Amino acid sequence: MRHPRLPFVDKGGKLMENTTLRLQYTKTGNMKFISHLDVNRLFLRALRRAGFKPRYSEGFHPHPKFSFALPLSLGHESICELVDITLESAVFPREMMDRMNAVLPKDFQIHACDYAGDPLKHAKYAQYALTVRVKDDAAFSLMQKTLSGKIIVEKKTKSKVEKTDISPLIASLEMKQGEKQVLIRAKLSASPSSYLNPNYLYEALRANPDLAPRLEECTIMREAIYHKNGLLLSPMG
Repeated sequence: MRHPRLPFVDKGGKLMENTTLRLQYTKTGNMKFISHLDVNRLFLRALRRAGFKPRYSEGFHPHPKFSFALPLSLGHESICELVDITLESAVFPREMMDRMNAVLPKDFQIHACDYAGDPLKHAKYAQYALTVRVKDDAAFSLMQKTLSGKIIVEKKTKSKVEKTDISPLIASLEMKQGEKQVLIRAKLSASPSSYLNPNYLYEALRANPDLAPRLEECTIMREAIYHKNGLLLSPMG
């Protein structure tokens, strides 16, 4: 793994190196309903309010140099969203985190920040927690059976809808029964060529006619993103 470049300080004490920082942030509560475009606008507005100047791309349509790890579906929550932000001048990570959190909403807070290392495009897996509300205890065994072996779903592409076995895209999956709910923790493929949206797990459950009447709502939380070498992808990783 490539280590992030550390800043150096000139004789006057001014930071001179590495103006790209990696932020790990939460997107929970009502913030789960804002789009990716809204997230971009939120970061840009927060940077300005916090007194930071983002660096822009060159060309006819310049845009701030933000690089996000993975798309997050509307309505999903996350405690591990990642973005690389390039500024016009260097800043200490702790200072950036504190100043940004002071102007960001409570459900959209930065909880780790460091100089950027490996590109975020190297993400390979993402771990999710799906909390499924159920009407009775019989749902648990049916859910176990449905999510074992081949898992066939109707997957949409740009041109068609086709039945696909998504089980090869699941690195690990475990289930835990609770009171009127079942917790599914799954580590899913997140590489660009084989990204698996966790919604497909819930769709597979609802496709079972014996199980569907026993299911209620499902909430989804992204818990972690993993590097291609299997290590946790984070500002400190």
